[in-house]
Amino acid sequence: MKKKSILNTLGERYKALEFNGGYLLYDQKRSGQRSNYLYLGRIYLSSDKTRFVFNDNYYDSVETLVPAMEAYNATLPFNAENYNPIFRKDYKIQCCLHDYLKSLGFTRGFGKEEYVLSDAFGESVCIIKFDVTMDTENGTVQRLIPNTSKWVEAQFVDLDSAMGACNSLISSHCSIVNAQLTRLLNQITKARVNEYYNKYFDVKTLTVYSADAKAKTISLLEEELKLLKGE
Repeated sequence: MKKKSILNTLGERYKALEFNGGYLLYDQKRSGQRSNYLYLGRIYLSSDKTRFVFNDNYYDSVETLVPAMEAYNATLPFNAENYNPIFRKDYKIQCCLHDYLKSLGFTRGFGKEEYVLSDAFGESVCIIKFDVTMDTENGTVQRLIPNTSKWVEAQFVDLDSAMGACNSLISSHCSIVNAQLTRLLNQITKARVNEYYNKYFDVKTLTVYSADAKAKTISLLEEELKLLKGE
């Protein structure tokens, strides 16, 4: 009876899904990134069934419980949803790597788990792909080498090493590219032309079209400077 009474205090807004001796709490007024309702975390009931328990702390009401859960979730490196225990281990890794690569500026490529980092002109800088073994946290991260059947690979056994695998492959490649570009910019002469154009051929009309590439370059440079300055 006490158990039912305290669960009823969650009201219509919050839904508690019983799971392995505890409850998975959802906010039904907010949508989740990967579920219909926003996942807040796993809670338990005190032994006397009169209070909620979260992270070994006791709460008398949903009004004190939810803010504490949200404050804790704000400290997590990834969206709290990614830690939902109802998800398979491999899906958790996939969600975290997806979110991490997206935060670095990668976008989803043609492959299911292929992510591409492009420069301001849309040219590929780095291509990352990862595979996770079903129901485990084991897998591999690959940096694909464009226009070849070659790749560089690193293995992982959990989320931390999966992040490390991504970082190792991305940082080593981008550092080398950056070093080459820095050397080039240091050695290039100051000679420039006043006009240059982006051109493409339309196969439907058999016509060559052009656009002012210099103006586009200036615009991109100004935008990048704003980002560097934090404007």
